[in-house]
Amino acid sequence: MIGIVLTLFFYVLALKLKNKFKSPLLNPVLVSVIFLVGIISLSPLTYDTYINGGKFIGEALGPVVVLLALPLYRHREAIKQFFVPIVLGILVSISSSILLIMGLSKIFGLSNELMKTLIPKSITTPMAMEVSKMLGGLSDITVIVVIITGILGATIAPIIMKFGGIKSEIAKGIAIGSSSHGIGTSKAMEMSDEAGAMSGLAMGLTGVIFVLLTSLYVLFI
Repeated sequence: MIGIVLTLFFYVLALKLKNKFKSPLLNPVLVSVIFLVGIISLSPLTYDTYINGGKFIGEALGPVVVLLALPLYRHREAIKQFFVPIVLGILVSISSSILLIMGLSKIFGLSNELMKTLIPKSITTPMAMEVSKMLGGLSDITVIVVIITGILGATIAPIIMKFGGIKSEIAKGIAIGSSSHGIGTSKAMEMSDEAGAMSGLAMGLTGVIFVLLTSLYVLFI
């Protein structure tokens, strides 16, 4: 139970710190991870012992995503009305993400294997791991990159939205969900119910499209 208890304790503590100081840098996932790393590093507790319980929280993320169906249902008319722009926005997000990784990998001289490891950084962890394996990347590193991407997205999204003068809750949700998956979606839900619903939709569609494109790539290339 120690892994579960520690994870929940530090996450609740991180939420309290965020609510008290109101800083976007105090992302609850990031802060709780820092606390956990500190405890594991400075105490007799080992990572193997922690993960025996901590892994169950990760495994619960899949079923919990079903809860996003409620805000999606509430905003189904908006989804029908803006379905084409939503899908186009997601496709642009996927394309720009892949091209950015390929370009930066070339600039910094990263290996082909590492490039393939980084490509699925913007989709939810279970799908990202499978995409990484299908491409021939390192799935363990992919998990770390996915988490970092989600935390960065959730942290800087409000700043980018404010700086860019983006008012549409639909646009906010699609941008966040298609680039920073579940962690970003939790931030979008804080912004508004509509942004959260659109972010959940974008997260799901981004993952599905990514897996389909990867399957076609592996099959034909």
